Amino acid sequence: MPRLINRSNHITSLSLLACLLSSFLFTTAHAADYTPDEVVDARTSARVFDDAWETIHERYYDTAFNGADWQKLRGELRPLALRAQNRNELYRVLRRLTSALADSHTRLFAPGESDDWRRTRFTEAGVRLVEADGSLFVASVNEKSSAQRAGVRRGDEVISIDNRPWRELLLAQTSDAAGASTPRIKRLRLVRHLLDGEAETNVKLTIADPQGRTRIVSLTRTRGEFKPELIITSLGNDAYRVAFNIFTEEIVATLARELRRGRLARAASLVIDLRANGGGESEAMIDVLGIFLPPNENIGRFFDRAGRTTTVLRTRSAMLSAAERGTSFRGSLILLTGTATASAAEIFTASLKRAHRPNTVVIGETTCGCVLAIRRRHRLPDGGTLDVSELDYRTADELRLEGTGITPDETVTPTRADILANRDPALTRARQLTRK
Repeated sequence: MPRLINRSNHITSLSLLACLLSSFLFTTAHAADYTPDEVVDARTSARVFDDAWETIHERYYDTAFNGADWQKLRGELRPLALRAQNRNELYRVLRRLTSALADSHTRLFAPGESDDWRRTRFTEAGVRLVEADGSLFVASVNEKSSAQRAGVRRGDEVISIDNRPWRELLLAQTSDAAGASTPRIKRLRLVRHLLDGEAETNVKLTIADPQGRTRIVSLTRTRGEFKPELIITSLGNDAYRVAFNIFTEEIVATLARELRRGRLARAASLVIDLRANGGGESEAMIDVLGIFLPPNENIGRFFDRAGRTTTVLRTRSAMLSAAERGTSFRGSLILLTGTATASAAEIFTASLKRAHRPNTVVIGETTCGCVLAIRRRHRLPDGGTLDVSELDYRTADELRLEGTGITPDETVTPTRADILANRDPALTRARQLTRK
């Protein structure tokens, strides 16, 4: 999963990387040497559970544990961990522990699971599902996937998954869900997990087309890998859409190069699409902010469980991520946000809103509300990894984003009608503003 990284202060903040446009990104695939059914004994389980519980107890940013009764949870869940028959069962119990914190950043990775935030492995069934108007729909179908070969179409309604009503399956997953900072993000995660499973296995969907005709299709789960991506698209009238799914040095370098001597050199308007951006490196995020804001702009602070400020973030006159100098943009700026916009992307958005930059507007949906920080990763006794939120964040105006998110200037939420018509109402609205 992606992190918000501050190298100078050794701070990392693991974001959701929700990537609303990719249904598989909440699914971490297993490495070849990881076997979920590997037998574990009670002694090993006790060591792993106690180490995880005590590490969170000692390091968690909130001494009240977000309202969770930490001692009571230990008494309830430790016996379940000791009865675990295999590693998968053990980590299901551990995730019940962390999910009680209602925190998207405190996360567990079993031994062999991918915890590389830049190259997250996943499995997916070739479709992206989205909940809209109280029902579950196919929002997109991957090219050359088994779903495409089976004739699944955008806008098809999902009735059941493996012969179980999708709402029933959703409810069954609730106790095993990873932590989420808000109820809506938890719901989003659960929906994205509905087609989870091992690669090269099948999942059966009962779907109904827009005319109400139902049929059953079998989809094959395949392996894939998330990679940093930046896409630039011309919108006409010297306006461009710039979409990137993570803040990294490479993204910043490419963006700076395009602004100085590439396609964006003569742009009058930019639409920065952050709807699939789950965070990334803080230094890279600050470098991108420096393109739009003057140097030394206060963009907030991180503080520890005692209330002490550990890091103050500010824009700079020169980029750390790229050799470009004097890269700036003073034209009109439109930010597109969604429920998957998280962590560094939220700090980025909040900073631009606070600065009251002329000709700047935020369009879309309220962001994730997932902005905490992790100082260092913790290795569990069995080789698993635990990320613990150790720092909280507030904007320069002392606004807390965790659990709240950022409300756009103009709220635009896609409907089923938009899905069926292949419309992107937020981008349509952004196009309109670039032509004024």
